[in-house]
Amino acid sequence: MSLQQGAGGFPSGFSADFLSSLSRPPRIVTAADRLTTGCLNVCFGTSADYTATLPTPSADAMLAVAMDLALTKIVTVDAGSGKTIGHLGQSQKMWAGESLVLVGVNSTTWRI
Repeated sequence: MSLQQGAGGFPSGFSADFLSSLSRPPRIVTAADRLTTGCLNVCFGTSADYTATLPTPSADAMLAVAMDLALTKIVTVDAGSGKTIGHLGQSQKMWAGESLVLVGVNSTTWRI
C-alpha cells in the first residue's frame, strides 16, 4: 500500500488549502484505532470492517478523516459514549472516497 502524495505532502486529490491548518503529516489507519488530531487520518483496509475512534473533542482541535478510494470495507467513525459528531449523532459509517473534517467545539461535540 502506498499513499500517493500531492501538494504539501497530502494525498493526491486533497486540497492543501482546505487542510492547511493540520500541522502533522498524514497518518495511515488500517484497523481499529484512535484517530489523531492535527492531521489527515487516511483509512485503508480490505480484510474486515473496523471502527476508528475519535479522541475527546476540545475547543478548536481539528482532524480530517478520509477513506482511501481502494477501501473495500466499512469504517465506522465513532465519537464515544456521550459525544457527538455534529448532527450525525455518536457515529458515522464511511465508505471508499468519503471524507470528514472535524473541529472540536467543547468536550462533547465535534463540528463537521
